[in-house]
Amino acid sequence: MRNNFSVVPWWADGMAEAGTSSSDWQTGLNCLSHRANHILNSSQWSDCSFLVGNENNQKTIHGHRLILAMSSPVFETMFFGGLPEKSEKPIEILDVQPEAFRALLQYIYTDEINLKSFDQVCEICYAAKKYMIPALVKQCTEFIWGDLYPGNVCRAYEFALLFEEPRLIGKCLQSSSRAQCPVSLSPFI
Repeated sequence: MRNNFSVVPWWADGMAEAGTSSSDWQTGLNCLSHRANHILNSSQWSDCSFLVGNENNQKTIHGHRLILAMSSPVFETMFFGGLPEKSEKPIEILDVQPEAFRALLQYIYTDEINLKSFDQVCEICYAAKKYMIPALVKQCTEFIWGDLYPGNVCRAYEFALLFEEPRLIGKCLQSSSRAQCPVSLSPFI
């Protein structure tokens, strides 16, 4: 007669009772960014939430305080500073669109971003500036730089002035001679 038994590693003991098995998603995802992406998308173990967007387009987005604080001094202060946010209610972020905030979190968790359009990139860059993530700001301004054409150079210039991006200001000024701007582009405007 054969005995039916299974070997459970010491670290997995008790996981079944907690609703977790030793063959969960962690073992199938080989790098940290993939695992981080999983917990972002599933909201697993999230310990903070944000109510993002204006009243016409608002979404609740979940996050993880430690991961956010590791990437942004603004989040660090928000969660672990002198007066940390401890409320169970979602943190309101009314000046960033949900899609841009979600892209910001995707970048924080995975170091990857999918930049598609001028308008989308401007929104993401605003969020990256607000939460002090300079590597993402750089990627956004480089995208805008490469996407300049006469139809958007005036808007790109306004954006560059607003966010104090001198390289982008210079590129816009170079491109402005080909653009039909309602006003002349000048750094003194």
